[in-house]
Amino acid sequence: MDRISGIELFAQIARQGSLVAAGRQLGLSASAVGKGLARLEQRLGARLVHRSTRRLALTAEGQQYLARCLRILEEADAAERELQQGLAAPSGRLKVGVPHESGLLTPHLADFMRRYPQVALDLDYSDRLVDVIGEGFDVVVRGGEPGDSRLAARRLGSYHMRLLASPGYLAEYGAPRTARDLQHHRCLHYRLPHSGKLLPWPLLDAEGRTPRRRSAPAATPARR
Repeated sequence: MDRISGIELFAQIARQGSLVAAGRQLGLSASAVGKGLARLEQRLGARLVHRSTRRLALTAEGQQYLARCLRILEEADAAERELQQGLAAPSGRLKVGVPHESGLLTPHLADFMRRYPQVALDLDYSDRLVDVIGEGFDVVVRGGEPGDSRLAARRLGSYHMRLLASPGYLAEYGAPRTARDLQHHRCLHYRLPHSGKLLPWPLLDAEGRTPRRRSAPAATPARR
């Protein structure tokens, strides 16, 4: 910071041609500007300015140093402008992890793309447990409770699960009347991709317990 401050101070001295005027632009006294210039010259080991009671002129070394200083300050100003423009109009690449069953998200993703056309969405459709930081994700959407305490999580919403069967299945096997009746039906279970375990249905019997199936499920669709 001292180096950047010295560059800005010297550039103002050269532009204004006066320690007093430079101090006025920087909000400093003429004495403080003079001491700052002396520290800069001491650090560089070169005289940058010829000073007298009436006039101020750059030395050959000062003119050479000023050219570099002006380029540095112009680059710093350009960097600030680019950053401010980027904040006003988001742009760049955004890597987002979404689950396979993302019908609820698709309309929102389309709205986002229309609203921010300069943002390139990199969508990863997967139900696996990703390494958010290691794999370079900016946002990951998942169901359930987050397990990584290093990550900041925000609830987006909720959904309802339904128990469904086709008319043909009910005609052949009959309709279950209680959760315990499902032990004798051909149920579809979701296989967790990270562990291979079957996800049980979140149903409770009359006693508030999850009924256990004795027969194997008819199919176990897995996500890869």
